[in-house]
This record gives sequence, C-alpha cells and structure tokens, in this order.
Amino acid sequence: MRKNKFIIGIVVVIVVAIAGILLWLNFKQPTSFLSEAAMIEEMNSYTSSLNVKEIQDVLQLDEHHYFVPFVNYDGTKAMSFWKWDKAKWKLVNLTTHQKMRWQLDEKDLSSSFIVWNRSSAEDATMTLLFYRERNFLSSGDNHFFTPQVLLTEEITLSEYGITKVPEQWSKLMAELDKSAGVTNNSMFSFFNYNPNYLIAAEYNLEDFETNGTESYWTGKADTTLEFIMYYDLDMIQ
Repeated sequence: MRKNKFIIGIVVVIVVAIAGILLWLNFKQPTSFLSEAAMIEEMNSYTSSLNVKEIQDVLQLDEHHYFVPFVNYDGTKAMSFWKWDKAKWKLVNLTTHQKMRWQLDEKDLSSSFIVWNRSSAEDATMTLLFYRERNFLSSGDNHFFTPQVLLTEEITLSEYGITKVPEQWSKLMAELDKSAGVTNNSMFSFFNYNPNYLIAAEYNLEDFETNGTESYWTGKADTTLEFIMYYDLDMIQ
C-alpha cells in the first residue's frame, strides 16, 4: 500500500511539473525581438536557395508578431513572418512572393494585415478590393440569392509596408462565413455553398515584377497567409 502511494505521488509530481512547463511556455510574455544577425542566421539556415543580404526593416504588427522584409544577394525581394510561440521567437513563414494577407489569429478575421515588399522602390498606389460573386441556388420551390458585393479602398504603397484590412471588411467576412454555415446546414447543403469572397487588388503589374524565385513556406498550421491576386476592376464593375 505504501509503495502504491509513493508511485501515485511521483505521478502527481510529474503531471504538475508538465502542466507548469506548458503554462510557462504558453503564457510567458515576449522578450525583446531578435537582432538582425540572429534573424539572418535563422533565415539562411532555413534554405540554401535564399541568401539574405540586407534586412530592410523590422515592423511590429502586435505584441506577438513581426513582419521583416529583406533583400537577397541576387537582388530579389522577400518577406519573413515571425511569431512568439512556446516562449521563443520563431520564423513561421518565409516567401519571395511580394504581397500577402496575414491573418494573425486564425479565428479572428479582424486581425488581418496586407503586407508587401515590391520590386520597385518608387511610391505607387494599389486599389484593394473585397469581392463576392453574385450567386443563385434553387431547389424546387426554394430559392437562395446572394447579391454581388464589391468594396474598394485605395492605399499608397512605399517600397515595403503593412496596412490593416478595413474593419468593415472583417465584419463582412465574418457575416458571410456565418451565412455559409447556416446555408450548409439547411436544405441547400448539397450545393456545398461557399461565400466565395476574396481579397484581391488592382495595381500596376510592373510594381510587382515576378522574382523568378521559388517561394518557401514552413507550413505552420496556426499561421494564415494568402496571396493577394491581381483583379481587373473593369471586368466586374
């Protein structure tokens, strides 16, 4: 009996210790961000295909996320994405694509940012757009119509930078996701209805010349990144 109590005591101590470590890892406050030398070393060790020459800037999005644009020795522009995770700063994504939407919290659309690092250093403008196609579903006497939605916002682009996705767009995306969930649980579920919205942009193509370099990803499931596609507004207005 005494031996069993001893074993149970050891197990309890181990469980408490593990729980304490997990709590510490998840709730430890972020330390100062990495030095440029530490960032360059980690990025270069990630892939031999990129050779970082210069960190252009270190841009803080919130307490737990940083966006770091950089230039490779071959002149290509690239972007790195950093997150405070498990009590350390981690490189969660690395890409040579020049414009992305980064949603910091996968459950919160309002945490979305547009980030870019253009091949051109000249200031330019880009029309950001939120678009959903018109759609019509029908089943017997039941009909479901979704009108077209088109919202635009012009932003000024420096060589690199960040801008928050408009709050109105985030609220609308949340409502569309909610509507899709309701529809997929209704009589129209066999359509596998999708809100079919996207955030795209119209811009001068020369401002975002293709790097010609493969893009690299770490594939972190807790990081939401998507491409900002080119869209011709004249085609949908």
